[in-house]
Amino acid sequence: MIKTTQTGSTLLGVMDGRFSEFDLSKDETRLKTSDIDRVGFLSILEDNKLGKNYLLVNPLKRNQMREYSNTELIQLLDAQTGKLFWEKVIPGPDIYSAADGFQKSTQSLSSYLKTLNPNHIKISPNGQWIAGPLKQNAIIILNRESGRIIREIPIKQEGRFSICWTIDSKRLIHGGNDGRLHIWNPFSGIELLSIMAHPQGVTSLAVTPDGSKIVSGGKDGLIRIWDASSTY
Repeated sequence: MIKTTQTGSTLLGVMDGRFSEFDLSKDETRLKTSDIDRVGFLSILEDNKLGKNYLLVNPLKRNQMREYSNTELIQLLDAQTGKLFWEKVIPGPDIYSAADGFQKSTQSLSSYLKTLNPNHIKISPNGQWIAGPLKQNAIIILNRESGRIIREIPIKQEGRFSICWTIDSKRLIHGGNDGRLHIWNPFSGIELLSIMAHPQGVTSLAVTPDGSKIVSGGKDGLIRIWDASSTY
């Protein structure tokens, strides 16, 4: 996996289970993490006040036999030192297979997250919360400092969908295949508002820098702008 940071100045690479950060302006490795052995879906969480962290979703771990095994983990790393702040176990969803006589089993997190876009995992503007569709039919809200799950918001959609925070970090918005914008109080789990935005499905979401407008894009090829004051 290869990704660049939002500024384009840094290259993140995962090869043979090694996660490294490269300074493109100097052509050198800035973060040496050969002893970490983590690889997974990678989301870059950046905040001007708090510095930069890397969120690794479903990393692989190497055992003493130098073999890799799947984990059911989410891990937060310090981008400057590679230090592990915390890790959290997130079980995969329950599934029912005809091959098993429709007995309930748990799908691995790695299988479920193959459909997840890591850019759909978002840190709140105040740097305190992390939100993302880390479980099937649910948005998970994590405390950024401790990794503690503070809320699971049940939703009716499966698979990929866009989310974004309001500027004051008090509201969470998601939109997906049902074509609606759903606006939540992320701490109580109460849905405050539901708006039909794009009948063919919502593909992207953003909030303007002054927090006054919500911008949505859809499969209908349209961009729509909404008054954010209606979310309160």
